Amino acid sequence: MDFRTQHLALVLKASGLDLEGVSTNHKIIVQKTIFLLQYFDAISLSYRYVWFLHGPFSIQLDKDFRSLVYASEIGLDSALVDSHSLSQHVIRKVKSTLKLISPPPSVQEKDWKELLASYFYFYRIEEGDSSAAISALKKNKPALEYLLPLAQEFLNSNKLSRYHKA
Repeated sequence: MDFRTQHLALVLKASGLDLEGVSTNHKIIVQKTIFLLQYFDAISLSYRYVWFLHGPFSIQLDKDFRSLVYASEIGLDSALVDSHSLSQHVIRKVKSTLKLISPPPSVQEKDWKELLASYFYFYRIEEGDSSAAISALKKNKPALEYLLPLAQEFLNSNKLSRYHKA
């Protein structure tokens, strides 16, 4: 198992994202959580993303996650996670970012993280133009448009509406 996959296992553990009962919704949550953790510089796994039905999607992350699920099924994951650890600094960054991106009450985690990840994906593509990012979001994620007022409140209250990474 390569370093990135090992690191992913540790990040998933620190994030409370398990490898059991892996449903489609769980895979979406994993994809969006890792995307957002990378976006906010909590971790550096260097996954690259493309646009997909449920927002940003990393083919390599999917492969790594599947290999971890397989390792878990045959009992190899516990030795890996037990013999390595993340630094306390990284764990604090992961935990604070997870707290930041946690969904508001009454909003499903999958929908919230899909919306946030999609917004920041478009924000980056639109070179920091939040209006263009919101327009792209409305066009590509109409089923989540009902969450936009909450998302805009979240962005403004956390001073993230202008968060831009080149």
